[in-house]
Amino acid sequence: MTGAIPSELGLTVLDVLEVQYNSYLSGTLPTELGLLTRFYRLDVESNRISGTLPTEIGMMTMLQRL
Repeated sequence: MTGAIPSELGLTVLDVLEVQYNSYLSGTLPTELGLLTRFYRLDVESNRISGTLPTEIGMMTMLQRL
């Protein structure tokens, strides 16, 4: 994956997103990730994502690992 994480991911049925160790990944985390109610793991370690965590991530009630 290159560039930013697309906001359209919030419109899918996703439960895990692992994009660690990807120097081509940049931008911020899209607020639409908060729409993923079944989402339980987000791993974005060691890449070029910047900014603050969107408050919408608090809506991910199943989130176990960030």
